[in-house]
Amino acid sequence: MNIKFALIFLFLIIANPIKAESININEGAVTFILSINENGEVIDANIKNTEPDNVFDEDFLAEIKEIVMEMKFTPKIVNDKAVRFKGTKTFKFINGDKLKK
Repeated sequence: MNIKFALIFLFLIIANPIKAESININEGAVTFILSINENGEVIDANIKNTEPDNVFDEDFLAEIKEIVMEMKFTPKIVNDKAVRFKGTKTFKFINGDKLKK
């Protein structure tokens, strides 16, 4: 996780209670299916699932997807050559109040 991602991620968690308080949810996760190009750049990201279902609002998910699209990964090497690949990545979230304790 790069420092820019970590700071934005932390800001989103603290600034957006995501219905968590009202339904007593303290953690959750969003799993993306990612397409990564030869340079390790994300060229497509689609939400595979969220846990629990229907907790994260659309604005929050859009912000997370925007951050994911800026991430960079180590390219996959096949026969000494970088190739495109697909993979999944799960991001775990906790309620901002939990961080303050």
